Amino acid sequence: MTDTIHIGRDYRGRYTVRRQIATGGTSIVYLAHDRWLSRDVALKKGVPGDRYTRDTLCTIFANEHQILTRLKGVCSPSCYEFLPDELELYMEYRPGRTLDAYLEEWTSTTFPADDVLLRLARSVVEAVQSCHKAGVIVADLKPRNIQVGPGEAQGTFCLTLLDFGSAWINANTTQGRGADYSAGYGAPELLRGEIPTPASDIYSVGAILFALFARKEPTLHVPPRDFAERRSLVLPALQDLVTRLTEDEPARRPTVEATLNSLRACAEELAELARAGARKCPSCQRPVAEASARFCRHCGAPLIRETRVFSGEMETTGRADPVTRMVECQRAGEYLNALFWAKEALKTNRLPPEHQVSALEIALSVPGEFDFASQLAFSIPFDTLREISARKKYLVCLGQVLQERRDPFVPYRARFERAVSESPEEELLWCWLYLASDSAQQEEVLRSGLAYHPESAKLRFYLGRVLHQRGACRDALATWVEAVQKGKREPRFLQAIYQLSQELADHSRAEVLREVILSRQPENPQEALDLARFATQEGRAARALEAIEQGLSQDPHNLDLRRSKAEVLFGQQKYELLLELDWVKTAGDDTFLRTLKGQSFYKLGRYAEAAQEMAAVITKGNGTAETWYILVRSYQRLGKSDHARQALSNALRAFPNDERLWRLARAERK
Repeated sequence: MTDTIHIGRDYRGRYTVRRQIATGGTSIVYLAHDRWLSRDVALKKGVPGDRYTRDTLCTIFANEHQILTRLKGVCSPSCYEFLPDELELYMEYRPGRTLDAYLEEWTSTTFPADDVLLRLARSVVEAVQSCHKAGVIVADLKPRNIQVGPGEAQGTFCLTLLDFGSAWINANTTQGRGADYSAGYGAPELLRGEIPTPASDIYSVGAILFALFARKEPTLHVPPRDFAERRSLVLPALQDLVTRLTEDEPARRPTVEATLNSLRACAEELAELARAGARKCPSCQRPVAEASARFCRHCGAPLIRETRVFSGEMETTGRADPVTRMVECQRAGEYLNALFWAKEALKTNRLPPEHQVSALEIALSVPGEFDFASQLAFSIPFDTLREISARKKYLVCLGQVLQERRDPFVPYRARFERAVSESPEEELLWCWLYLASDSAQQEEVLRSGLAYHPESAKLRFYLGRVLHQRGACRDALATWVEAVQKGKREPRFLQAIYQLSQELADHSRAEVLREVILSRQPENPQEALDLARFATQEGRAARALEAIEQGLSQDPHNLDLRRSKAEVLFGQQKYELLLELDWVKTAGDDTFLRTLKGQSFYKLGRYAEAAQEMAAVITKGNGTAETWYILVRSYQRLGKSDHARQALSNALRAFPNDERLWRLARAERK
């Protein structure tokens, strides 16, 4: 086996190696020139090590060679030659930059326009589609493995997928040897060690779309769904698409073809939005620059659409029937428009009951419209709803209104009971029937519901509550843990049943719950703080720091998170790191941070600075026995005996029962 490849030198009597162009966990890729055929090639050289033996690399390279041969250069480089004994692949060289390089380079002001990103996203999906048609599952699809170059037509892209070492051939479940899938872009089932399917690539496509439009990359603890501050600037249809693409359950993700259709619809909608021209917020009258914005970024007011375009108000002139317009807008996914026309129809009593139910469903999904939804829910004549589907939809919505208003469900029990007999497949109807039933009937209702919905987390949650109220705590805990495993992951619920598992000394379930809590992604700074405190309590300092960083990314000035980070670093004896924190350096009047700062100085042997910080804290009237102890010890270490004696005398007056201070006093007398 040939050893080192030297840049600028001859290689194998045929190639001139020009430069190194990429490195990975298993290989190094070089740009080389083939003098025999006068062409550039990409030379991929395997690098065995502790993690990958030579035999393992040979299997990975052979798999990649087979897949590249199958793809025939359609969305991948052509493979010219494979030398298994040398662990070398010679491939077509295609110039360009990887998508991750662009993502690192782009900033909030230099990101391409949304229509350009949509064309890029479509190119990614089309490349994946080509792989699937050839029977290849990419498995490790991520920006680093996507090379972007200009297409033949202006404004188009030529995409090349790179690194098929982790890829699988769909028909062969034994093929494929790559086990290192990328957190954030790898589908959940891959990270669990399951065999990849085409749906696994679909998840990765959704994660890439999230990186492009949310302008931040997903990670293991930052799932590709929360657009955060970009939420009001990204097309709702596109956000919905990303959510569907990254469903945890593979069967619920759309196909490649459906994804392409959704991207085309988003592109058409964006084009129509762009044709709308300049517009202003109807509330604050400031300009709205983002074509797809649903809410004003200045005042938060909702922006209403004009036909397919948001504008300050709707034009109601002409002969358009409001009911027809409502239906058209609803089918197009333009819910604010649909709601506008529903209200217009209600003004003249022209909205049939079935369409009132549709308007109710829309209103519950639109921010700021709950009062309208609530009023509508109690005005719809239920007895006039002839279709079972309409009754089901109405009662699902009614339950949501009752739950939000905390109104009693009991008066509607007969309706919910009839509904579950007509539509037992609707999970929420069983929940509402449970809430409408008396205590003697509730368990039977929930177990009947679980017979139709064996995977339901909601029904298990309610069943656990019934069992706990009856004193069957262990049965309740078992049921609640099943609910967690089925997807119920609210932080307060998790903490409560974890506490119950500890009280019952159920160590196996406590361990399951502990890992679930620690793996949860905090959705706001308070959840991040609670998670950090839990992780610290459980001795998981690294997870605590990670949660704190996630919270600080949402609220960089959150004082509780800042204090928590300093406290965790101190507990881990990371004193230098603690002192490097900007908010510790400038702690000012924050006695908590200044105390930790002084303690860190003391632990590092920087006694003069420790004494200075502790004296400042004591001067503010916030000195504790620990503060005084460190001040005295710092003076002693500095050889300032008079200062130490005076400080010790003051400390004993303030804390006459502190044993550590008395030990110092006794040592001083000796």
